[in-house]
Amino acid sequence: MTAGYETTSTTLAYATYVLAKHPEMLQKFSDEIDQLPLDNNNDSNEEANYKYLDYEIAAQMSYMVMFVFEILRMHLIVNAAIERYAFEATIVQGILIEKGTLGHADIYSNHFDREL
Repeated sequence: MTAGYETTSTTLAYATYVLAKHPEMLQKFSDEIDQLPLDNNNDSNEEANYKYLDYEIAAQMSYMVMFVFEILRMHLIVNAAIERYAFEATIVQGILIEKGTLGHADIYSNHFDREL
């Protein structure tokens, strides 16, 4: 059960860190939230109108969606899930991979390569 909350809390921690370091991003979030459609049937204060935001409304927040994707790209949470174990010796692009070798994909280099 730890994977369910640990990955979420770590992602939120990175998001909070990035927003703290870049207040201009926080302002863009605020501007985007201000543009959300409010519940016109609710006569109470403006804060109560935001109480019932749902997935469909959140999905319309293009800056937020891009921000979350960037956080997940820049601060990969689960890198160990992308690994392979060599069950037998083999040659890959001229390089001998011995039996029992554990290999990991180099996700960070791919995620930060400007050409990709």
